[in-house]
Amino acid sequence: MKGSLTLLLTNQALDSLRNSKEAKQSNRLDKEVQESVNNSLLLGLILEGLINEIGYKTLDSWTWKKLERSSTPLKWRIISGLKKGFEPGKETLQTITKIKKLRDEIAHPKKIDLGNDVYLISDNGKIKINPPDDYVLPTENFNIYFGFGTLYEKFNFESSLKNTEKVFDAITEIVELFEMKVDYGWVYEIKKEINGLNKKYE
Repeated sequence: MKGSLTLLLTNQALDSLRNSKEAKQSNRLDKEVQESVNNSLLLGLILEGLINEIGYKTLDSWTWKKLERSSTPLKWRIISGLKKGFEPGKETLQTITKIKKLRDEIAHPKKIDLGNDVYLISDNGKIKINPPDDYVLPTENFNIYFGFGTLYEKFNFESSLKNTEKVFDAITEIVELFEMKVDYGWVYEIKKEINGLNKKYE
């Protein structure tokens, strides 16, 4: 019996997406960023894992050994070209390239300017960015975050949800191109779960 590591990574990515949503609903900016970073990293691994599985199944061993060490977007381009060919600069390859870049940014971190923004977030969801010195603090509980602006712009629940949707659109497209619904039937169940997470949070 063969299993798919990609499915395991997918479940972890969905857990991170759910946790990011819960953190957003609880006004926990730090946790939302953390879970969104994890989701982005996992999406990159999922795209690479899936195309490796399909490449191994569809290419002869000599060709696959040569292609296996290449970049994820190139693998998607070449393997999809056996059927249709995803075009550089257009969807679906555009999403794959974007997620690969995000994954590399996380996997090979460099110092970044986090900015000087101060976020004051009340338990009721009210957000005040860079409150002035005479700002009256809320009466309910609140959290203060320093230097999260740059990270939050890139890693938040909404961006993670959008990236996850696009990644699974790409996966669905290649699974259907290669008529692998039997092997990858779980992809359709995952898409339903993603759609459920897309419902507006209160």
